[in-house]
Parts: sequence; structure tokens; C-alpha cells
Amino acid sequence: MVKVRARLGVLLVLAAAALVVAACGSSSSSSSTSSASSSAASTSAASSASGSGTAASSFTVPTGSGGLTLTGSAGSQSSEATTPLVIKAQTGAKQQEAMAAADTIVKEVGTGTIPKGTTVGLEEIINSVPSAQRADGQLMYALRELGINTIPCDAEGDPTKMESCMTSLVSQGVKAIASLGTDPSLIGQGLQDAKSHNIPVIGFSGQVGPSPDWYRLYYNDDAYAGQVLGKYVVSQLSPHGGGSVWVSNYPASWAASRTNGLTNAVKGTNVKIAAVTEVPSTNPIAGTQQQVITQYTQDPTTKGYWFAYDSPGAAGAQALASKTGGKPFPTGPLVVTFHDDQQANGLLRSGALSAVVDEDYDASSFETADAIAQLVAGKTVPPSDTSFSTPYEGHQMYSYPVITKSNNPPAGQWPEPAFDVVSFFTWKWHKEFGLN
Repeated sequence: MVKVRARLGVLLVLAAAALVVAACGSSSSSSSTSSASSSAASTSAASSASGSGTAASSFTVPTGSGGLTLTGSAGSQSSEATTPLVIKAQTGAKQQEAMAAADTIVKEVGTGTIPKGTTVGLEEIINSVPSAQRADGQLMYALRELGINTIPCDAEGDPTKMESCMTSLVSQGVKAIASLGTDPSLIGQGLQDAKSHNIPVIGFSGQVGPSPDWYRLYYNDDAYAGQVLGKYVVSQLSPHGGGSVWVSNYPASWAASRTNGLTNAVKGTNVKIAAVTEVPSTNPIAGTQQQVITQYTQDPTTKGYWFAYDSPGAAGAQALASKTGGKPFPTGPLVVTFHDDQQANGLLRSGALSAVVDEDYDASSFETADAIAQLVAGKTVPPSDTSFSTPYEGHQMYSYPVITKSNNPPAGQWPEPAFDVVSFFTWKWHKEFGLN
């Protein structure tokens, strides 16, 4: 089996939640065709990876400018399901390597059939933030291409609604439920309800606490991402005399794991934690902005600002820039968070954000879609993938680079993943399930 490992270079790594979705509701069953631009290079790559030209004649591998080219039977379900991919298929050697890896997997697991009319549920922790929209949207998009319908339910950051979403989805008789970064302590009753009805629940795109009621877990390594960014903060502040760092945390395992990376990194250094404030769950953007302004007003000498939650972090960076005049580090404070999504991309270019650790976290959306496909097709579902030690199907899907102004992609682009996740799963589904 070809083994593709994410490289942990000097520019350490991060790529992860995620997303687009809507409030609870049924998905459409109308069919549509999702097509992406293609090229002669991608066609030849398909022929090369498959070992023959027959498959390439009926299926064109997506290129870097497009997304999936499969045509499932579920059709367009909502705006989320038609949102263009963020992580794109690549071209050249990376794409061929990913397709060859998919060929090897299919030879091992064999082909299968996804039952028509399959419907699954999606419990969204909060869909008002770009990262959640990215992860949810990627999952819905991939499931649509597999011919699987999705019923999304947005909890809007409210723990009570998280439970009610789970109960609602169970009552609608879905075949499985995907839960975005919601800790089991918040949906314990819903998890048990699903289990009693033999409905598997898969957690994805964000570290969650352990529970015997999880069927599988697929998410990027937030603990490692936090270590990477924590060490970066110390490496930047220590030569400038150290100082205090204000921490904005969030009541979720993935956020706590990230912040632990900073807490451990500052031990024995001249960098200290000034205070830890929690993001308001139901008002994450405006609430975080107000917290940042309060911190700066009380102590304008704070050297660093750490945001464990990416979208409120980007909003907080904007609020801080309005108070500091947008002075970049080291003239102004060091401001860091996670994910080089488009909001962060612009703030990195302006200097309002100093750095992010990027996680291609929507890779977990593809892992989850694939696991659901295996499940409903009656095939063996791959084990959970939650760290470097548990790569999906033997391949490391995530990478964790530190992104600054110097290596920030142009507007409208995202850091290129170390492994071509889109081509891997697209080709795998084409060969395994006969999708065109």
C-alpha cells in the first residue's frame, strides 16, 4: 500500500471545522449534475492510475480548479451541498499518487452498492461561523455526490438544541448521524437514543471527548496543532522579552486541546498566560470582540492574543486592530488563531493576524462521507482517525503548517494539502461504487 505521510517541516502544520448548513429540515431528492473543469492532463492521470484507459473515458478526474465530478442520485439539497470545494483536487504527481493509492484500497476492499434513497442526519454545533459552514458543506457536498441525502440540523451553539437536533434526527429514521465537533457531554441523551435505534453516530472535524456511544471519530489532531502554534508563539515572543498572552478559549475538547499546546509551551519561558476567557457559545463573534476590547483597555501592554476558536479569533483580531491601529507584530501584539480560511487570509495579509496553524480539516468531511458510504453499502468501515498514529486507510489526510504573511496564499486560495484528499476519494468512489 502506498503510504503518504504529511510532512512536518520547519513550517509546522495544521489543516481542520469547517462548513455550511441550514436549520433542521428535509433535503431535496431532485437530481443534478455536479461538474468540474477538466484537462488533458487530468484525463491522462486517470488512465495512468487505473492501469487502463477505459475508466478515463467515462470519468474525468477533477482538476485543481474544480471539485467532484461524480454524479450521485441525491441531487442538490441546499446551498451548502452545492458550495465549491475548499480543498481542491490537485494535478500532476500528487494526483496520480493519490489515485494509485485509491486503486490499491479498492483492490483490497472490493466494490459495492449504495442503496438508493439513503438519508443521513447532520447535527451542527453552530452553523453561523465560516469554519462550521466549510466542514458541514464539504460533507453534504460529498454525500450528495455519493447519492446520499442529508437532513441538517443547526443547534446554533445552544446545548439544549444540540440534544433536540439529535432526537429529531433519530425520529426521522436516518441511517446514520454525523456530529460536528459536539462533545458527548452535550448530546449524551441523543447519543444513547441513536444507539437504542441502531443509528451509528460519527463525530467529525473537531476533537471531542470519549464515549462508548460514538460509532467512529474522524478529525484532525487539534492537540498537535496546539503544540505547533504554542511553540511558535514562544519562539516569537521570547526574543522580544517575552510577556503576557491573553487566551480566548471555548467550551469544547478541540479548543481545550489547542490551548493546552500553549500552556505547555510557555512553561519555563519568559512568556506567561495573562488570563483565560471563554467565548460566549451563542454569541461567539460579537461576544469575543467585546472581550478583546475589554482586555486591551485593561492592559494595553499584553504581548500576545491567542484564539482557540478560529472564526471568533478572526473577528477578535479585527476588533483588536481597531484599537491598536493595526500595527503588526512586533510593533503591535502577536495575534494567532487556527485555519487559513478566507477571513483569516485577508487578516494575515493586512497584519491584523500574525499567524495561524492551518488544518485542512475538511479532509475529515471526506473521511466521514466515505465511512457512511461503506456503512450503508454493508462493507467494513475504517477505524477512527484522530491523530498521526491512526491514518485513514493508511494515509495521513492532514497537515499542519504555520501560515504567516510571507507564505499566505493569494486571496481566494487555501494552503495546498500535503495529500490530495479530493482525488483519492473521488477516484476511490468511482472505482468502488461505479459512480461516474
